[in-house]
Amino acid sequence: MSTQKQKNDERRRFERRKLKKAMECQFVSDANISDIYRVKSHNISQAGLLLEAQIPIPLGSTIAIEVEKEKLDKTVEVKKLQSYIEIDVSNKSFVRLCGKVVRVEKKKDDLFYVAVHLINK
Repeated sequence: MSTQKQKNDERRRFERRKLKKAMECQFVSDANISDIYRVKSHNISQAGLLLEAQIPIPLGSTIAIEVEKEKLDKTVEVKKLQSYIEIDVSNKSFVRLCGKVVRVEKKKDDLFYVAVHLINK
């Protein structure tokens, strides 16, 4: 294991868990909310998640992500997440996560990894 990898692993407070699920994402600001974008999660921890997006979500952006609660429950305990809101619509439960984009990395021409730190909004 490389020294850099060891340093990154040591500074993580929460274990990452693989989560490959489709989600909906919106940019949020005090003035407005953007269109809905489809993203796919790569992994999740209590403090954040890594998304795969077809557009570069701007660094520093605040985003809202929605996913069906049952899709999260199999991977992570929702109640242990740093920040979330539960929403019930038509007999389905959803979880809304708010976060700040802390890293954007281009993987291919049409694929970006977007690291999101969960925040209270």
